[in-house]
Amino acid sequence: MHIMRQRILAGILLLVLCGTCADGPGAEGLSVRSFPEVQIPSMLPQEELADYVLDHFWDAYLDTTGRYFCDSTHIGGVDDRILAAQLASFLSILENSPEEKAAAVMSAFFGQVERYQAADTASNVFSWVSDAVEYYLFDPNSEIRSEELFLPFVSRLAVSPFSKEELRTRYAHAARVCATNRIGTVAPDFRFLDARGRTHTLHGEKAPWTVLLFVNPGCQACEEVVSVFESGEVKSLVKAGKLRVVGIYIDEDVAAWKDRAGQLPVHWVNGYDPAGAIRSDGLYFVRAIPSIYVLDADKRILMKDATPAAVASFIENNLT
Repeated sequence: MHIMRQRILAGILLLVLCGTCADGPGAEGLSVRSFPEVQIPSMLPQEELADYVLDHFWDAYLDTTGRYFCDSTHIGGVDDRILAAQLASFLSILENSPEEKAAAVMSAFFGQVERYQAADTASNVFSWVSDAVEYYLFDPNSEIRSEELFLPFVSRLAVSPFSKEELRTRYAHAARVCATNRIGTVAPDFRFLDARGRTHTLHGEKAPWTVLLFVNPGCQACEEVVSVFESGEVKSLVKAGKLRVVGIYIDEDVAAWKDRAGQLPVHWVNGYDPAGAIRSDGLYFVRAIPSIYVLDADKRILMKDATPAAVASFIENNLT
């Protein structure tokens, strides 16, 4: 997955610097090609543009009538760095679409990838797209990760005849993770203790908005989260009582947490899970620390495992 990340980042840079790659011959007489852009009808109303692009983004690339050169850097005839950048563009448009539309488009995209692989069994399209989508939407290091977008895709990966047998268990687990605590559902309640031994519950922390943050004080990534939340409007909202930040430690070394708890802002509500129930009972699948949720007054999930920048932007655009 680390190699995939390097190729994806290189692709975004290449697309910026030189556009799409040129056609040329490949091995065994098969050709390489530019990524075929969506052809938009000239009379298409502006309000239908985004949906049209999403519905037809992959049509020409995944046309089953063609055969193209494939190797470690060419996927269906297209340089994999260019393809990675195009996939990023597609997902960036999709993440701003309504939930039902986004799920339908991701499912349709998977169907196109499967049909292409069935038509050309020597192709590397299915395996490459599967890895790239998993990185973009599920890897904790991705800036556009989205379990909601990944769910309709990975659910089909788990049962696809084109998925490697040894990967299906992993895909099935990822689907369970994505289906747990979905956006719009009520966040599971749990008990936690603060540094003075006082008992709290998540649902007992009353506020118009809540940021639930699974955090280990002292870790570099957690310090970056603190820096984001302690700047701009977020800190002001916390101090005004409009926003509650609940920082929870879920690992086992409670003594270490108590030693470092003072590194977290005092106007947050900071605590630890004394029984380890969050992990052991599967209340939350915390794939990496830090992990951030945004909840409304009824503790319904508005954002799940979001990036600090996305959370800060959401708060500043919706709470101020």
